[in-house]
Amino acid sequence: MIKLLNWAGREDQDTALDVLDVAFWASIQLYRCSEKARHQGAPQPTFTGVQVQERLIKIDAKIDAKKREIVTAAKIHAMHVRKAQTSQEKLQEDERELKEYELAREELRDLDLIAWSLL
Repeated sequence: MIKLLNWAGREDQDTALDVLDVAFWASIQLYRCSEKARHQGAPQPTFTGVQVQERLIKIDAKIDAKKREIVTAAKIHAMHVRKAQTSQEKLQEDERELKEYELAREELRDLDLIAWSLL
């Protein structure tokens, strides 16, 4: 099975899988190298060393880009969390002040009743 593979490939090399996404391509090619695939009569692997090297470069670039995206997203998320915490603190402070104002109004109404009763 793997005896048919070589670094540069052959002229009659099956290129049907070459259009696939890097991760899917690698998964299929690796499966085709397995004993399980051989026992199930799956097609033989069709990769070359050059293809693997090219795809390693592509996947490394994708990994680096994704890591940068994640770092950026994490920073943005942290900023939103800080803003949400600040907003939550402001809301709680406003609610506390409102309760104080409402209590003061009740006390003032009580004092108003006392004042009117003295007339």
